[in-house]
Amino acid sequence: NRSQRVVIDGIASQYLPVTSGVPQGSIVGPLVFVIFINDLPEFIPNQSKTALFADDTKLYRSTSSISDCESLQRDISSLNDWSQNSNMKFNALKCKVLTITRKKSPVTTDYHLGDANLQRVHQEKDLGIMITANLSWDAHIFSVVNKANKMLGLLKRSCSLTEHSKIRQTLYHAFVKSQLCYATE
Repeated sequence: NRSQRVVIDGIASQYLPVTSGVPQGSIVGPLVFVIFINDLPEFIPNQSKTALFADDTKLYRSTSSISDCESLQRDISSLNDWSQNSNMKFNALKCKVLTITRKKSPVTTDYHLGDANLQRVHQEKDLGIMITANLSWDAHIFSVVNKANKMLGLLKRSCSLTEHSKIRQTLYHAFVKSQLCYATE
């Protein structure tokens, strides 16, 4: 039996029971969540595909006609129905539409999750990788190099007094090279 309350400026509400969801911070929480959402792909009646990673869900399909777009919308609606029936509401503000194409005028439409219109974007970060509508790596490379340079500058300023090159090398590998090499192998 779990319960929760809200505390703001030292004033606490009454405890209320938590009747759904997966406990956060527990050792078995991620496993319970994966088991809980395991049936989600079965609720996609059309030819859309799903990709699940932890609590991240992607729905995608090739769309070359308005009919394909309508099928994708039906699948989004099916996902929304699943979430309502499972008491696992999707956060529509975190749901985005990214059309990946080389066409100048692709077939597109507006999509919605329940009553919320989904935001159309030209790039989106997915598991730390910047994906763009034209699959260019420029935005991702710029972001990674920027982060790595900031970390390198921080290490240079804070480790200049350290004479032990082994410590500097370990810090470089942990904080700079790891940024540069993420998802490259």
